[in-house]
Amino acid sequence: MVRKGPHVAIFIETSTAYGRGLLRGVAEYLKLHPTWSVYVDERALGDPVPPWLKNWRGDGILIRDSSDRSMAIAKASGASIVNLGEQMIGGIPLIRSDDQIISDQIAEHLSQRGFRNFGYVGFTDRNFSKSREHCFQQMIGPQEGATIASFEVPDETEETTWEASQNRLAEWLHRLPKPVGIMACYDVMGFRVLDACRRAGLSVPDEVAVVGVDNDAELCALSNPPLSSVEHRSEQIGFTAAEILNELMNGGPQPKPLTTVRPNGIVTRHSSDIIAIEDEKVAEACRYIRQHACDGITVPEVAEHVALSRRALERRFHNALRRSPQSELRRIQLDQVRRLLDETDYKLSTIAKMSGFRYHEYMSKVFKEKMGISPGSYRKSKRQQAQKAATEQGLVQK
Repeated sequence: MVRKGPHVAIFIETSTAYGRGLLRGVAEYLKLHPTWSVYVDERALGDPVPPWLKNWRGDGILIRDSSDRSMAIAKASGASIVNLGEQMIGGIPLIRSDDQIISDQIAEHLSQRGFRNFGYVGFTDRNFSKSREHCFQQMIGPQEGATIASFEVPDETEETTWEASQNRLAEWLHRLPKPVGIMACYDVMGFRVLDACRRAGLSVPDEVAVVGVDNDAELCALSNPPLSSVEHRSEQIGFTAAEILNELMNGGPQPKPLTTVRPNGIVTRHSSDIIAIEDEKVAEACRYIRQHACDGITVPEVAEHVALSRRALERRFHNALRRSPQSELRRIQLDQVRRLLDETDYKLSTIAKMSGFRYHEYMSKVFKEKMGISPGSYRKSKRQQAQKAATEQGLVQK
């Protein structure tokens, strides 16, 4: 039988939101290269590659695995390989999300909410976790007056059970200075931190705010309270990995050892939706802004509410949050604009009124300055993304 098109084996877990995002990205690339013959199977993260791979005579492999054994078997096949795992192994090109930017986004998210005490919860010996911990500490360290502590969760053994590990985590959280903002190395760990907070009797997000990584929608919703999380561009990573593999299979030049992709940003949910401020006047001003920003209040009205002059309010605001009352007011208003663009079909004039803007033209100007895109283009892009995701999941009939 004549062999048509390259034969490609894909070893990416189907059990995680990140893995499924990677596979959707590969699927997009396959639409451009329908001649690929692809092997794929249900997998959990960490599942070994099948024994037959060593003697397989295919053309390319996409693999998300950090074990030396799996990579050795893959290399023995002689096929071109692209790694989508945690670390570089044996000179195989690696593509993954950018840990530095992930950590920077979480540090900025918590700092903007007034946190000066920080914590990191990750694994003892997982490379991606240690990398994110290092990046997070680098970002927090230079901040004046900031404190940071870390907690490492060991692999569970007969001696270290889930219950024992959770109780240790709860005790550690209880000892931290409050309020404290926690970065969890990924969403499963964020889920564990929230469980430990309940065990310790700690209020989330008032005493402990928590942000995870992966934005696994089901897991974040299952968390109590719902977990804020960094959203990867996993589809872009999968697409780019397939693109690199195709070049290698066609005799192209060896790509750079590491390619990183910037994450989309943080999806804020209840676990970090708070302003943590020691200055009571500024805290009161922030509460008032959050409650009434979309009613069209002004900074002088905020100052009057907290019985301060505008100049005094702006000075204390800057000391506590490193930004102005006006920027906080705009942040809340634009969050409302984004939500209404995402969730409704309201006209821009209606959205402007519901978000505290007198004129939709001015709202559009402010939105574009902040977001780099007009409200109309933002809504269109979001709708296209949602339609695409639904089509890929078989929810929309073409």
